[in-house]
Amino acid sequence: MLHTGVVRAGGPAEEVDLEALRIPLTRRWQGFLPDAGEEVLRQLVDRREARRRGADVVYFIGARAAQGDVASWADLYLDPATGIAQIEDLITSRPTSSMVTGTPF
Repeated sequence: MLHTGVVRAGGPAEEVDLEALRIPLTRRWQGFLPDAGEEVLRQLVDRREARRRGADVVYFIGARAAQGDVASWADLYLDPATGIAQIEDLITSRPTSSMVTGTPF
């Protein structure tokens, strides 16, 4: 899909690092794999860093809840040479999953 409209400035999302995602991502993995042990969950979370090799430019984008923790996130893959971008793994953390997108947390 090609976006040709106006790109609005600002917004509630920002680039985040793996440490900002660690707690909410671990909780989501626990929900997906309730029988997994702590070591398996740690490895799954740490493995996320390998996604940075998926394109020339890769950002982890997160939106924070009012308390400051990351409430939802996605990976943004960019290929500047071709002008192609791709969003993957859009996830909302469990406690905020019923909130309406675009409203303050």
